[in-house]
Amino acid sequence: MSSKSASSSSAAPSHRSFLTNLGRNSYCTRAALSNVLAELKAKGQLSEDVVSSSSSIKRAREDEIDIETAYGRLLCTVQVETTTPGVFDKFDAAHPLALFRHACDSTPNFHQHVRRQLMLHPSSPKQRWNICIYSDGITPGNVKKHDNKRKTDAIYWSFLELGPKSLSSEYHWMILTAARTDRVNELNGKFSALMKEMTLLFFSGQSDISRCGLIIPGAGVFFAKVGVHIADEAALKSALMMMGASGLQFCMVCPKTTKDDRMVSDEEGIISWCETDITKHTHRTDQSLREELSYLQQQRNELRKGAFADLETAVGLNYIPNGLLCCQALASVFGPVSSLMYDWMHVYLQGGLWNLEAGLLLGVLFDHLKIKYTDIHKWISDFTFPGRSNAGRNVFEKKSQVSQGNVTCGASEVLGVYNLLRLFVMQQVMTKNPPAVVVQACLCYFCLCTVLDLLNMKTKVDPCRLYNAIKLHLDFFLQVRLLLDRPWSSCLLFSLSY
Repeated sequence: MSSKSASSSSAAPSHRSFLTNLGRNSYCTRAALSNVLAELKAKGQLSEDVVSSSSSIKRAREDEIDIETAYGRLLCTVQVETTTPGVFDKFDAAHPLALFRHACDSTPNFHQHVRRQLMLHPSSPKQRWNICIYSDGITPGNVKKHDNKRKTDAIYWSFLELGPKSLSSEYHWMILTAARTDRVNELNGKFSALMKEMTLLFFSGQSDISRCGLIIPGAGVFFAKVGVHIADEAALKSALMMMGASGLQFCMVCPKTTKDDRMVSDEEGIISWCETDITKHTHRTDQSLREELSYLQQQRNELRKGAFADLETAVGLNYIPNGLLCCQALASVFGPVSSLMYDWMHVYLQGGLWNLEAGLLLGVLFDHLKIKYTDIHKWISDFTFPGRSNAGRNVFEKKSQVSQGNVTCGASEVLGVYNLLRLFVMQQVMTKNPPAVVVQACLCYFCLCTVLDLLNMKTKVDPCRLYNAIKLHLDFFLQVRLLLDRPWSSCLLFSLSY
């Protein structure tokens, strides 16, 4: 397959561009698209020179990204060893430096934005930009299906110095790779091994952005390191080999935090995971983590399998030599602890604290005031939502969404409804002289809404103000949970880690 220059004009027939872009706005499989095109041709609604087979659509899309840049081909292949020694699986990836250079060369507005940000944030080998890497799982089709073969692991990236507005737009997050989860699970090191190989694309040979830099003609040159590794808890556990709740040290950031109150010790500095004062937490460092990994490597050859597994549990890490944490080539450009960030959208909105607390609040309102979720739904239905957006309108419509003390909905729905639930509580609950436990639960929810208000502000928020709001909410939350005699949530600690 011949390649074309990034700067050359496309000589492909018009139907090639037609096939490449068709079906992009609304997801449609190649097979379905091929069948629709074939049916249109059979009925004379489409010209005969427009190819319609699935393979033709695939070739058209491959030709569209067959681009040569100053940093090599846009699409590259990465080999990762499988659980069978000597056998490798191949994964397609968009080479990050080639993709960023091509985006600047082909998009004048983006080029100007990068140029402005380079002037605001000058770069050098000693003052490097920060690469943001984000990973998440994608589950097309039935999310609850037992064996969903379409589940995919995706990795995205951007630069922190592009600014908050840019990072709030999906167009400034670039795809690194997407791979079926069942293939990833067959790798030696699973997702951690894939993450390692994909991260190395930033720092390999002549494309080492930390030493050689990334040259953007007309804008300048900048150097970079991994500054932010952001994801939800599950993705971070997979990438960083953390045991999570299965380990005695279940938090990557706070190694001396325990969920077992019997292990709390002032002398040894071990504190409860419900402690909201972060000054009392002992924080891991990148260096201390590497020392723990070095100790695990040493003990791996000396201890029996069962004893070594107990040591891994004590440390809270799964030792995977082929994984991201054990990669020496990334030691100078990737700090696993200093770059760690729990995605606040998942901590609060996607099966997070809001979903949990809203469910508890509904239970309190029903137990003490006989207010049902359908009453809230009816009240919300009287509001007119902006534009075409109805996100959040039907959150309290069905019992299946609000059962078992948890409200099941997406992050966009939470953002659309959390303010309305706050208004409902203020107007329909707090004005009726409710019992003390209801007042406490409502005040706790108001504190949570304050945190979400700050996180959604378009202007820069003072970190101390945000921390104080988070701490106030968690302190209230702990008090209410004690009154209700309910178990704790792991989101507590993650909200502080965020």
